[in-house]
Amino acid sequence: MVANVVVVLKAYARAHAGFRVAAGDPGTKLKREPDVLRGPDVAMVRAERRPTGRGEAGWLEGAPELAVEIVGDAQPMSDLLKKATEYLSAGSKLVWLIDATAERVVVLTPPDHVRVLGAGEVLDGGEAFPGLRCEMNALFE
Repeated sequence: MVANVVVVLKAYARAHAGFRVAAGDPGTKLKREPDVLRGPDVAMVRAERRPTGRGEAGWLEGAPELAVEIVGDAQPMSDLLKKATEYLSAGSKLVWLIDATAERVVVLTPPDHVRVLGAGEVLDGGEAFPGLRCEMNALFE
């Protein structure tokens, strides 16, 4: 599932200069004192915000513009909804929570808009990422 999301976002980043995509729990520092550290399954950030350091210096300050979390056995939807609200509170423009088993995506945008998409619908980037589109059936291939 992560690979399919990365393919969709990389295609968008290539067509819309100025974005970078990272996968595999890229570290983000959402807040300090107390520290709130998260690692979304996939993230897209503006190129100028992309961290270049190693270790903790390589963590993104603030939330990614787009954060993607994938429901799994280790993280139920309730935990991912909590993380989604943290991303949004820290400045994310869009959060996708993907449930591959149910073949649906919960789309969250600030301040409090939630949509649930299923088979046959189109996942898009909304106002934050114009032109970002993916057929739900293709996402779950």
